[in-house]
Amino acid sequence: MMSARELLGKRILMLRKKRGMTQNDLAFGSGLGREYISTVECGKRNISIDAIEKISSALKLSLKELFDFEEGESTPPVKN
Repeated sequence: MMSARELLGKRILMLRKKRGMTQNDLAFGSGLGREYISTVECGKRNISIDAIEKISSALKLSLKELFDFEEGESTPPVKN
């Protein structure tokens, strides 16, 4: 099962490609580095709320839309 970090990275990658954007486009639009975007999309980086807001804005999405995972995508189990 994918972690939340991996799931969000996969979602950002899918949304970026759906908009015809490169990692460089998203990096420029968000004010973040291309390598940062790459590691987020690969699920290798913990991402801050501030960075999530910047990426969401660059993708022209609300935070709700960014986290609105589609059918077939699943959220990681909640750990107690």
